[in-house]
Amino acid sequence: MKFEFTAKSVVSYIEDDVCVVSFADTPGDEPEKYLILSQALFDSGDDDEAISIEYGESGDSVTSEIVSARLESKSFVLEVDPAIVGVSEFRISMDSPASEELCEHLKKIFSKSPAKFALL
Repeated sequence: MKFEFTAKSVVSYIEDDVCVVSFADTPGDEPEKYLILSQALFDSGDDDEAISIEYGESGDSVTSEIVSARLESKSFVLEVDPAIVGVSEFRISMDSPASEELCEHLKKIFSKSPAKFALL
């Protein structure tokens, strides 16, 4: 199953040594569809490679093996283990081209992960 939407809001930041990237279908606080990725940038032991994935409509939050991710100018695609997440692919179109900050934050999120990450 694919989880698809157009992101009207893309936010990325680092707070308390955790990098967060958020895609949402509305600019407000209560989007119907969203994807939030986060990764601790400090040494957290066995979970160093783990990237937290939260997505909605229902607000499910999982830590799953990520197969691959790619960021193009106006889209982000994330392939995950469907047995754990219940979704095989997140396909997000963006209204605006990816910012340099978004690119840097996604690089940080995937820096510890064995998943293939590509900037195209």
